[in-house]
Order: sequence, then C-alpha cells, then structure tokens
Amino acid sequence: MLRGVRMGSVLPPADYHQLLMPLCRHLGLWQTTYWQLLSGDDAVFEWMKGTTLVPFLARLDTAVGEKFLGEYRQRLRIAYPQQTEVQTLFPFKRMFFVAHR
Repeated sequence: MLRGVRMGSVLPPADYHQLLMPLCRHLGLWQTTYWQLLSGDDAVFEWMKGTTLVPFLARLDTAVGEKFLGEYRQRLRIAYPQQTEVQTLFPFKRMFFVAHR
C-alpha cells in the first residue's frame, strides 16, 4: 500500500560532496540541527502530519489512515516526550552548501 511512497530524500553530506566537487573549485557543506520548541499536545505529531506524512496519508483510505496515525502518534510520544506540560523539544536538521566555480 505504501510501497514506493516517499517524501523527498536527503543524501548524506559525503554524497553531496562527491556529486558537487567536480562542478566547482571550492565546496563548503555543513549540517546544523535547529532545536524547535514545539507547543501543544502531540506537537511533533502535528508537525509531521502537515509535512512528512502528507504523501503517505494520500495513499491510505480513511480507516487505514486513522489506524496508521494512531500508531504513529504513540511512537512519536515515546521518541519525543514532552519536556513540560505543553512543550516538546524537536531536532530539525538542515544541510547547507556554498560552492564556488
């Protein structure tokens, strides 16, 4: 049902280096983690539901989608426990490139 569905994929930094170096004389690349302080109950779930989960949910009918979301929500609660009553710390990674020809 979900075979072949993916949200954009991100390569490891070394792969980008290998792809881009032949095209430039200098390449800088780095990865940064922004620690987002999300508010509300199930904040990480709500964040993911509006981004990462969109292509997956589009392939599921309503009943299967609701079951999937329920299980996913529980796993996110374990992986990203609330830090306070209303806030959850969430690591949000970004990769940056600076290339000179």
